[in-house]
Amino acid sequence: MSIVSKHSICAWALLIWFSMVPSTLLAVEPTARIVGGTTVPDDRYPFMASVYFDKNGDGLFFPGCGGSQISPRWILTAAHCLVDENVNNVAVVTGVLDIRSDDGLFVQARRIFVHPDYNANTNEADIALLELSAPVNGPFMTLPTADSALPENGETAVVAGWGDTQEGGDFSPLLQEIALPIVPHVECLPFYPGTLRTDINICAGGGRNGGRDSCQGDSGGPLFVERNGLWVQVGIVSYGLGCGRRGVPGVYTRITTYVDWVLGIVPDAPTIASNPGGDMQDPAGSDQIRQLTALSSSSTDSLRMGEVDVYEVTGASQVNLRSDSGDADLFVFAGTQFEADDVICRSVEVTELDFCTLPSGPDRLFAAVFGFEDSDYRVSVVAADSESMPPEDPTPQLPDTSDQTPLDDVVPLPTITASSGGGAAGWWLLMLLSVRAMVRRWP
Repeated sequence: MSIVSKHSICAWALLIWFSMVPSTLLAVEPTARIVGGTTVPDDRYPFMASVYFDKNGDGLFFPGCGGSQISPRWILTAAHCLVDENVNNVAVVTGVLDIRSDDGLFVQARRIFVHPDYNANTNEADIALLELSAPVNGPFMTLPTADSALPENGETAVVAGWGDTQEGGDFSPLLQEIALPIVPHVECLPFYPGTLRTDINICAGGGRNGGRDSCQGDSGGPLFVERNGLWVQVGIVSYGLGCGRRGVPGVYTRITTYVDWVLGIVPDAPTIASNPGGDMQDPAGSDQIRQLTALSSSSTDSLRMGEVDVYEVTGASQVNLRSDSGDADLFVFAGTQFEADDVICRSVEVTELDFCTLPSGPDRLFAAVFGFEDSDYRVSVVAADSESMPPEDPTPQLPDTSDQTPLDDVVPLPTITASSGGGAAGWWLLMLLSVRAMVRRWP
């Protein structure tokens, strides 16, 4: 398994192919298609840019990332695309759907600005600006202001680019697009526990069947929504666990967090405001959170891979989860932000029975049940004034975890109050938690 930045160059693989297409000043390499997407049929996205790199310093440029044009001389892209790059070896192609075409504009870079807080290990502040050596006509991408409530959970966003057609997939020179739902952070956290933050990231995609995502070569490209007849960029393709895997969303840099930094360098970039609220203030969609109280004895539900059910359990002393089939795992969060630091208990070991003992205190508590395989499950709570104990079971054989590595030895988190239950995917998650570094997809 690999958590990778969605950035790719593989120049040698296209040398034979390139000799068979019309002559051009540009070389093209196999990094070009959104997973599960369709070919963009017209110039509906005139702000799209392909970022090219001369990795060998021989004057031959190859596409490796995407970007968006936000003013005549400026391209917005991902930090991991440009960090440590020599500006003389970077260029941009704009104005084409087919990057084999001679019709586009090839403009070399003049200056590179990588966000000063960029962290290559976590992909924090994965945003950068590229100044062009000559101006290019618009129209340009619109950016949200810092207080905009963009995007909203559940709305559909578009991502476009020239990335791989599938994980490790084949090349297509034509611009692709795909519509992806914006998903709450609680659905992303199990896959990216050491890096995901609600204030700097957006999650999009996933889905029950997978097969729809951005991929290697799409890095730096825009995730955008429609507002008042304008395309508004809400995210930048950043990283993900593979491409288009079933139930696994991709992670995007949140534009609203960094737009003031962008405007400090590019003051003429177009912006649009939106009323505060939405995903930033309520990333989990609390109006959709079901409530299990201490008086509720049981709830039976089904999950498919990648899905999550969230229950408010404030006031309970214990949450019990039984997987009748498949695999479901239990996380308990303090508060509504659903970040790694808010996890107060997780139960992901290999048994059918999971339970978490809950602390008393002022925080609202939420139990999240994750489907790491298709599963049928039952969840119940113990009243705060009752004695906490594992739920009754004809064969209540809980595993001895005394000699197992605690999760907080892998990724530092608050103390875990209970550990049990889950399924084979629990071990998969433990392995995933140990993946700390983002791997750049350069050869």
